[in-house]
Amino acid sequence: MKKNTTAQETILITAGTVTAELNGVNEIAKDMTLGVMNAKTISHRAGESAKGFRPITDYIEQVARDVSQAVVRISQDVSVLSRLAVSYHRYGKILKTYQCVQQEAGQAEHASSLPPVIENLERQAKEDRNRFLQNLEGLIFQLNEMKNSIRSSKVISTVSRVEAASSQAFRQSLEVVADDLEISTEKIRERVMRCNQQLTTVMAQIQREGVA
Repeated sequence: MKKNTTAQETILITAGTVTAELNGVNEIAKDMTLGVMNAKTISHRAGESAKGFRPITDYIEQVARDVSQAVVRISQDVSVLSRLAVSYHRYGKILKTYQCVQQEAGQAEHASSLPPVIENLERQAKEDRNRFLQNLEGLIFQLNEMKNSIRSSKVISTVSRVEAASSQAFRQSLEVVADDLEISTEKIRERVMRCNQQLTTVMAQIQREGVA
């Protein structure tokens, strides 16, 4: 019979998956930064005909910077989440062990010493669970903020194509920049959505299980 995965075990797996996704986001942001440097060179060469494109390159550069900074913050919180998972898992296992001992002890000598220990473990497990939920909520909020910050990039990519059309000599090169922006932000959005879905699933599982 297949053993059900507990919330504590699930979060450890999810933390590793989310970290990998965030590393992928960071690599995309680095590529965006390199692309911006190329775009600025092209718009400079294009002169006045690409004047309207320059604020767009500044925007792309800012998006890449904001994404990288957000990845650092979220990655740090994921590490905290992993440590909480280890603590939660440990106290959960110890609590179950003492509960089994109490059931088997019955009226045995020293059985009366078990309830205070179990009560303390239950309190600690509950505190860990609450910290879990607070940390999870914070992570989900940050991921939503990142998703919202890149949402306008689709509009910017459309505007950049209009501006690229104004510079006939460099139109093709500038359109490539616009395409790269749209592709990069979509990839980031997809990775952020996957992280969000996984963390939301873990939160729902913890809420179902309670302290265990």
